[in-house]
Amino acid sequence: MLRGKTLKDIYATFLTEDGNPFEHKNILDTIKTGGKSYQAEILQLLETAIADKNINKLRFCLAASFRDGLDKNYSNSFYQLILATWHEEHKNLIDAVCRLKDERFCEALLEIALNKFPYRKFDDGEEIMLKKCVHSLKAIATEKADLLLEQLLATGNSNVEQALEEYDHSNPCADVYGA
Repeated sequence: MLRGKTLKDIYATFLTEDGNPFEHKNILDTIKTGGKSYQAEILQLLETAIADKNINKLRFCLAASFRDGLDKNYSNSFYQLILATWHEEHKNLIDAVCRLKDERFCEALLEIALNKFPYRKFDDGEEIMLKKCVHSLKAIATEKADLLLEQLLATGNSNVEQALEEYDHSNPCADVYGA
């Protein structure tokens, strides 16, 4: 059992596993949900993941930050990552931005929503990531976010309208699309 271990120990165990870090329940369970007890270590590891463009570290840091508890302390790092093309973690970053409700991500969300490549290359006809961008802008709920939502509506994309209709004010960041 890894309880009481440093984030470095948990990460070392993570590296021995295969697959999606969000599915590493046994490893992530060692991080108390919402406890923010590993935040400083996660932020340091996230800085090295960005500097080294290390996808495994990035995936681990994102999964660990969701488990440990997201707050605005992650905003600077996530801002560096949201439009970076060296990784494919945009969906998870959009989910994080939705929870952070930080207005400075508005243009990045618009960029992702408007450009399937390189950000949404795995989106199918339902455009789930586009819908997540719409939900994130709606959750940010500022004048700027509203103006960008109007721009998205003006594209005539029916998935934008559908996302706005399906938006849940009580749980704006819910994973309603299963992705």
